[in-house]
Amino acid sequence: MNYFKNRNQAGQELAAQLKELNATNASILCLSDGGVEVAIPIAETFGLSVQQLLSEPVYLPGQGEQLFGVVDQSGNFTENDLIPEGFRSELRAEFHTYMDQERVSAMSKLSMGDVDEPKKELLKGKKVILVSDGLSTGYSVQAAIAFLKPIEIARIIVAVPIASVEAIDKMHILCDEIHCLNVTPRFISNGHYYESPEVTDRDTLLKVIENK
Repeated sequence: MNYFKNRNQAGQELAAQLKELNATNASILCLSDGGVEVAIPIAETFGLSVQQLLSEPVYLPGQGEQLFGVVDQSGNFTENDLIPEGFRSELRAEFHTYMDQERVSAMSKLSMGDVDEPKKELLKGKKVILVSDGLSTGYSVQAAIAFLKPIEIARIIVAVPIASVEAIDKMHILCDEIHCLNVTPRFISNGHYYESPEVTDRDTLLKVIENK
């Protein structure tokens, strides 16, 4: 397992792996604040625009650590498709009111992030590169794909320094192309794989994005 000095180094390594990409019709969509740091060297290498799609997980009481779904900042709710549909239907019926409250709470958290919803005109017809600093489950990718579905994009490419086996399996089903520097059977946390685990504050990252 290779560890990275910081997210910028990881981004440089991904940019090198992506060097054969015809990036004349591509755009970057980051899935986390740390993903923005990873994306910056990629954007600089290929001259691409950078946007961010935030999401929040939704868990249900009495279900342990089982994730039921993810809400993105546009209000889309993506369910965990690893839960059998029959059981999901039962959970929807049982926790209908609670789920609505959790979705409202998630949207409230996302609205406090000061990140604008991605501009669809910058994504339409393009190859979209989804970038994160780490993927433990792949549900942020699933949420991004749900957001992109009505936009008619050309291709979905994932670029990530570290991902779990579970996340890679999910991306093989959902994405057209995957660039992952390390795969681990036991994902610990995004920051664990960087010698400098701290993420630059969001205000600074937003200014960087605005200048791309």
